Amino acid sequence: MALSEYERQMLADLESQLSGEDPKFGEALAHDSSAPMHWTISAKKLILGLIIAMLGLGIVLGGVALELVSVGVLGVIVVFLGFWYISTGIVKKPGQGGGNARPHPRPKIGGQGDFMQRQAEEWLRRINEGK
Repeated sequence: MALSEYERQMLADLESQLSGEDPKFGEALAHDSSAPMHWTISAKKLILGLIIAMLGLGIVLGGVALELVSVGVLGVIVVFLGFWYISTGIVKKPGQGGGNARPHPRPKIGGQGDFMQRQAEEWLRRINEGK
């Protein structure tokens, strides 16, 4: 469904206001949306995070062997910290323009446009019945 002129203007105003308050967010809004995006992960953070998580698992096993709940809980916290550290290294970046990564066209499922048109008509009919 297309936006009205008023809605477009409101979105543009909101975007400019948010860009003024948070320049980093403004840069994220300003990127070329037609460029392909891909996820990247820092190898350093991945390896170090996995080491931390494995250390945490070792602490959990030690806590189980010693029958100390507090040591087991500490181990679980260390495991979660390791995975959290890994997640800080995951970022979404624009892809390279010269690669083979062309978007695959989605196959049209028969009557998709008709389905949406029927849904819109049904919605309008229900709104008008309610008045």
